[in-house]
Amino acid sequence: MAEGLKIFDLAALSACLGFAVLLPAAPARPTGLAGVLSLRISLRSVLLAFVFLVLCRRIFECCGLYQSQRLGSRKKFYKAILRAVTLAALLLGGLLAAFGESAFHGASVLEFWAAALTLVAFSRVFLYTSLAAVRRRGRNLRSILIIGAGRRGRSFAESIQRRPELGYRVVGFLDDSGGGPGPAPLLGGIGDLPRILREEQIDEVALALPLKSFYSQASRLVSFCEEQGIVIRLPGGLFEAPLAQVESERLDELGVLTLSTVRGSAWSFLLKRIADVVLAAAGLLATLPVWPIIAVLIRLDSAGPALFRQVRVGYNGRRFLMWKFRTMTVDAEARQAELEPLNEVLGAAFKIRNDPRITRVGRWLRRTSLDELPQLLNVLKGEMALVGPRPLPVRDVERLSGGWQRRRFSVRPGITCLWQAGGRHRLGFEDWMRLDLHYIDNWSLLLDLKILLRTLPALWTGAGAS
Repeated sequence: MAEGLKIFDLAALSACLGFAVLLPAAPARPTGLAGVLSLRISLRSVLLAFVFLVLCRRIFECCGLYQSQRLGSRKKFYKAILRAVTLAALLLGGLLAAFGESAFHGASVLEFWAAALTLVAFSRVFLYTSLAAVRRRGRNLRSILIIGAGRRGRSFAESIQRRPELGYRVVGFLDDSGGGPGPAPLLGGIGDLPRILREEQIDEVALALPLKSFYSQASRLVSFCEEQGIVIRLPGGLFEAPLAQVESERLDELGVLTLSTVRGSAWSFLLKRIADVVLAAAGLLATLPVWPIIAVLIRLDSAGPALFRQVRVGYNGRRFLMWKFRTMTVDAEARQAELEPLNEVLGAAFKIRNDPRITRVGRWLRRTSLDELPQLLNVLKGEMALVGPRPLPVRDVERLSGGWQRRRFSVRPGITCLWQAGGRHRLGFEDWMRLDLHYIDNWSLLLDLKILLRTLPALWTGAGAS
């Protein structure tokens, strides 16, 4: 979200500068088009405006306007907006006094301050009011598991449940000492964390253990969650977590530290989602005419339906039905057990270069990757993205040997990825998993674009297809 807000603020402040220049302060100044044409803006004015905007961005960052406000105090945040805009106006006044720019008149600073405060404050009010309304209706919720059912853990849970606009659902507590009735059920002991993460859809883990007596155990829990890409909330206390980004927030009077291994901001992920929807819809419309042709070819080549669906594991362990054009015989899954000794991949995945279950049309579909077209529907539904780690079948997920490999589930799975663009079948399973984590640790919209551009020639040549 921070990157999008920075872009909006930059545009808003630029507009406010223009407003301050163009708004006449006295009747003697021409209005309308004549007033615009009468302005004489020098190159120095443009350079000063650029420097001013760069310094304003720094001021806004120092005032905390781009920090996550999910658990923050709105009153304090709006005070921070007032402070940031006022400092920006004072900076503008100082620049005008130092360089005496003729493009600005005496009331320019006041006009800029009023316009900027209105735009920046209104944008934040609109954003957070909209998010709060959506969350109160049970949408955009995040599931949180609390480790520690003591006073701190229960206070944290009660504070969250008192504020539905935060968008949290408390799944329950984990605590070895048990406990009486509380705001959420006790799901087991601390040692049950791996089982809970496998069985439940957990977005965040709040660690509310007494650090003085549980430091070693809490540190191991943080490392475990970090390894699997789970967002960690710490109501006080900090551990070494080299992969995670740390954010400090407050819930009522309780300080909370958040550790997350996923790179990027909420706004950048929103832009990624918008791009996914637009490109997936365009791709669906462009390729829809060939779908009936592919379906007919599949049906003529072998008995069975043209479309194949399989349960895959996606974002934070959520299971979904992934769609593909069928490339194997209808009894392919039933025959997999007898083919296990022929598996050519060292690791959890199952791959055979010359798989006897693949049909003639299916081999061609795989070589051209046309079998992946129905996954555009999964992208539109929000279960997948265009770019991301490939979604694994349940069978493969259950055979993952290292906890670090599960961190690939901390982002939405994709139709293509670094592995797919880099040769697919030529890479071993461990290299595949490491490429997925490299993607997560270095994610950006530009990286997604590079992967999409690299995928096109791989599809054209059929490189690494099997």
